[in-house]
Amino acid sequence: MAATANPRARLDHILFHIQGVADTINGISFETFTSVYHMERTVERAVQIISEAVRTLPREIMARYPEVEWPKIAGIGNILRHEYERVDPMIMWDIATITSTRLEALSDIPTVSDFVPGYEASQWYAIALRKSTPAEIIEKLNKEINAILADPKMKARLADLGTTPLVGSSADFEKFVANDTARWAKVIKFAGIQPG
Repeated sequence: MAATANPRARLDHILFHIQGVADTINGISFETFTSVYHMERTVERAVQIISEAVRTLPREIMARYPEVEWPKIAGIGNILRHEYERVDPMIMWDIATITSTRLEALSDIPTVSDFVPGYEASQWYAIALRKSTPAEIIEKLNKEINAILADPKMKARLADLGTTPLVGSSADFEKFVANDTARWAKVIKFAGIQPG
């Protein structure tokens, strides 16, 4: 990527490195992220480059997007450059993976969606049953699992792990999966991704 002061090119650099972060962490766990040296360093470097590119953007471009927290994006780069020992791997993981809904513990840390409005990429886990499972069993399990996830101790433990539980009915989950599938289908079509 050639050096340039062109604002359009800088925006392209930002998007390029956001995609690089997404590709790096795609399909991996936090444990893998922290145990494989180059993954963590790659994300740190990409965030540093994004921060540096943001610092060089003209004020008029930033003024067009007042919802973006530009100073915070620049600030994380300063921390990576000058106070790297302060950077907790969980913070880097959450910057890279957080959804459009912020984690309470990281409410002051900028996310990808802060500088790319509408960006959301997250991983999720669910408990699924065979389609032939009787409705009363599905509902009983759903009720019990929701109760566990609503327990303050469980919520605190999940927050420590950097995740937020989603509770709801089986119908809510079906709708969630349908929406997520449709969203990623658009991405796949736009990118021209083919099987194999």
